[in-house]
Amino acid sequence: MTYILNLLTNLNSTVVAVLLSFALGSALGWYLTAEYKNNKHEAIVGKMQTEANIALRQATDKLIETERQNAKLAQDIEVSHVENRKKLDDLFADNLRLASEYAGLYDRYASNSCSVSGKPDSSGNPNNATSGARLSNEASGFLLNESRRADEAAAYAAACYEWVKKLRQ
Repeated sequence: MTYILNLLTNLNSTVVAVLLSFALGSALGWYLTAEYKNNKHEAIVGKMQTEANIALRQATDKLIETERQNAKLAQDIEVSHVENRKKLDDLFADNLRLASEYAGLYDRYASNSCSVSGKPDSSGNPNNATSGARLSNEASGFLLNESRRADEAAAYAAACYEWVKKLRQ
């Protein structure tokens, strides 16, 4: 009986030792596996962040270069528009000078007697005062100003078209 009691005591110690070593081994195995998985995850995330930073830097560089090109394009088109505007101002000044030199604008399709014949004057010479009826100063000024506004609108539209055309290239 002592032998059995001794064996049971040793058996209890052995079972406790086995259970204790199993518990410590499991805990240590779990810890090492968790550390490995965590390190692997951090390496993957770090690589992804590095790749994302490189892609972001490349996109930023491309954006900056595009903005520089667009700014240069805008400056070139603006300079061209200012030059065209100067030409329009010179043209308007010439129109005003000619209108004042020839005593206003004339309607070449109207006769001096204000009768409507339906036939335009065949000469079509605006320098000849008899080739049409002289418009009033107000009508002449209105037409000159409207022609200037139309020229400005056309120049602005041309500048916008040029901008869009060059942006598409």
